[in-house]
Amino acid sequence: MVVWLDLPFNIVFWRIVLRTVKRIVTRQKLWNTNMERWDALFGPDSMPLWVMKTYWRRKTEYPALFSKPEYAHLQVIRLTSIREVTEWLEALEYKQEASELHFGTQG
Repeated sequence: MVVWLDLPFNIVFWRIVLRTVKRIVTRQKLWNTNMERWDALFGPDSMPLWVMKTYWRRKTEYPALFSKPEYAHLQVIRLTSIREVTEWLEALEYKQEASELHFGTQG
């Protein structure tokens, strides 16, 4: 199963900006002792710049990729809004709870 979060550009872009700023300001450790620096926001390899360069390309590349015969076995779930993501996650939670009730297990 592939879950493609194909959210609108403005949501993706601003989430990247806000997350990066938060990590810089709070000096959040990412891995080992690495922390975000201001160039992660403004440098040539910044995440916001990466989103601007790749967002529209991915919107055309992914459907073409998923339609190839070698990926026909994959179930692709494309979620295009926060509402769809929320509903999908709630459905998963409901299925998990129903499974626990049916089989008497807790996960």
